[in-house]
Amino acid sequence: MRDLMSRQTNCWPRLRQATQAPNSLMRVLAHCWTARTLQKCFWLWWPLSATGGASKYDRLCRFFAMMAKAGYKLAYTLRFYLDTVSSDYTGTPLDDLADGRTAAPLVTNAATDVTDWAEEDLFTWYIRANALSLADGTMNILALEGEREFDITGETAPVYCFSLALCLKEWEDTSYMYNSWRTYPGNGYVPMAGDVAPDGTMRVMTWHPAYCGGLNAKGGMTSGIGKPPMVWVSANAGILLARKTTTYEGLWNDCDQQFALSAWRLRHWTKSNSGKLEGCTSYNYQYTPAVAEANVKRVVLTTAQAANILPGSGVCLGERSGETSPSTDRNSAYNHNVLNWAKVVSVTSEVIGGVEYGIVNLDLADAISPPPLCCCLPCRGRPARRNVCPVIVTAAWAT
Repeated sequence: MRDLMSRQTNCWPRLRQATQAPNSLMRVLAHCWTARTLQKCFWLWWPLSATGGASKYDRLCRFFAMMAKAGYKLAYTLRFYLDTVSSDYTGTPLDDLADGRTAAPLVTNAATDVTDWAEEDLFTWYIRANALSLADGTMNILALEGEREFDITGETAPVYCFSLALCLKEWEDTSYMYNSWRTYPGNGYVPMAGDVAPDGTMRVMTWHPAYCGGLNAKGGMTSGIGKPPMVWVSANAGILLARKTTTYEGLWNDCDQQFALSAWRLRHWTKSNSGKLEGCTSYNYQYTPAVAEANVKRVVLTTAQAANILPGSGVCLGERSGETSPSTDRNSAYNHNVLNWAKVVSVTSEVIGGVEYGIVNLDLADAISPPPLCCCLPCRGRPARRNVCPVIVTAAWAT
């Protein structure tokens, strides 16, 4: 700790000098990265970069361009076993990633003293911002997280994560597959699909939705916290809802999926989140209400069933009468034809007719008469610590 503080103290005179000519910041970015002060470095430079009427998009691009140049000698490489060789899916760090560090901790790690190199590393640092997609393939960045105008709910504009665009090289030998990242193309390193501009050039900055899709007050799809997840919405239907926000909005696309997997591997050193961060994939209960009620905002279950329901998550409700061979699969339309999603406010207990039951209280505007089936669903999106891959927590529905 004393050594880290010394390195930070020593870099501040250089940072102050660099801010007198913002573009010279490139010369000290590598030193800031070593001292783990990128976040402070950025906010020292950001207000001084607002010159000549430059947009926030152009200013962020300039910062990431300097980051790319500062890290041009670096190559982060991971080696994984081929599936045909071993079921071990953990990666071995190589090149500049093999410097003694360990895999970045998960957001589910509740320890307060966890050191996370990904928070301040050139290849993994990111910043969230409200932004709108433009016709030329760039973004209208309205506010960065840390500025007063930033809206994490996504009502003002969707929340995106902006980071350095990296080039990826993938290859295999007889036993292993390799992923390697660096800041410029060539020799097998290519930009990811989402980082190629309409004119065919590589962008210096990449951006991806920070949170799961939800509807804003105008009925358009956005990225923000605190909104019910949009379950059972097809890609074709979703794109129309996204374009209610702007004509060019797409939010989550195939290229974002490619980035999510790449970002996961770079930070956490496993082939995928399977077995590491499962989220709500096993949170899948289907229960028939234990007591029939009318005009209520709750569902009555047995105490054992109710103990499995997590406050803050959601349920769907469906009416199966009339179905010839109904199943309990929550993806069947008749199992969510009454309510697609309702938040579980609390789980309490109550004695009804001399028997104790579990009460699942729901956040509903209007009372309902609970139908025959109640299924569990993911929770609302919410903010994560900076030490998480910017999109993986959304895909995993972390609870």
